[in-house]
Amino acid sequence: MEKVYLNVNESDIFYRFQNFKFYFSSKAVQSRFIRKLDSFLNEEKNKLINKYNISIDEESFNLMFSFILYHKTEKRGFKVEKYCNNVKTYELFEMPKFSIWRWI
Repeated sequence: MEKVYLNVNESDIFYRFQNFKFYFSSKAVQSRFIRKLDSFLNEEKNKLINKYNISIDEESFNLMFSFILYHKTEKRGFKVEKYCNNVKTYELFEMPKFSIWRWI
């Protein structure tokens, strides 16, 4: 039987994306996130490009929208760890505030 965590802070189920580890309350939620990630990133990228006719930094864009999808998918908390050279540098326990002006 699959283990389900009531709080993602206690979970050992994660997915690595870029230099981040996203934690999940269950394998089902993790699978849902992984399954939706590529299409979500492509859809959101196309919306921005078509609406505003702009070029984007895909690495930053993908990271920002992966956080948005994670926030929409995982309903039992928020836990993301950032790694640099395989060393954890910090943890996030809430959705960060993003500013598109940072990348302009």
